[in-house]
Amino acid sequence: MLDSSAAAIMRQVNGQAGTQRVPELVRDVLRQRGREQPSSKLDELADSLVALAIRPRNESDRERGVAATDVITTLYSSGQSGSGQTGSAYSGAMSRLHAIYRGSEDIAVRMTVLSFIACLPDHAGALRILKDAAVVSDFSATAAISALELDATTGGDCRNDAALRAASENLMRELFSQRVVTQSQARAYLEAYAS
Repeated sequence: MLDSSAAAIMRQVNGQAGTQRVPELVRDVLRQRGREQPSSKLDELADSLVALAIRPRNESDRERGVAATDVITTLYSSGQSGSGQTGSAYSGAMSRLHAIYRGSEDIAVRMTVLSFIACLPDHAGALRILKDAAVVSDFSATAAISALELDATTGGDCRNDAALRAASENLMRELFSQRVVTQSQARAYLEAYAS
């Protein structure tokens, strides 16, 4: 790309939301495939993605919903590590996904973020976010408990690490014993898991 500034990349993103090319382009830059980039540029690009994902939208605005989903999956894939990944995992992926969770007014966007974060390298950070989300009164709590359950039982299909699965299971048991989950569906999922 001739002009690889964050602003130039975001112009392309805004003009092509919902196309397969956008996530690939941005992911490649964030993972530094092809050439290294200064961390300030990567952070500026990721912050621009966060702003794109959390901008207000109405229910009929499909493009913005697609753009938010593109941003979440792009940040997730740019932050993954392990076999099969090329380039370097973007270390700011978790904090940017958390910013989307905190900043979005769209429950579907927040729930999508929660479904992805346990598979990023900072598992302890993901558990802190999921713990905070489990005690809210909206359906984010249900998504958090579902993500924890998936991570506790299967490792979310992203890792085969018994210690990480046990950490998720322990958190679920802690949430159950403290009785801090108040959203009815999340509480029912948690009670079913704990029994």
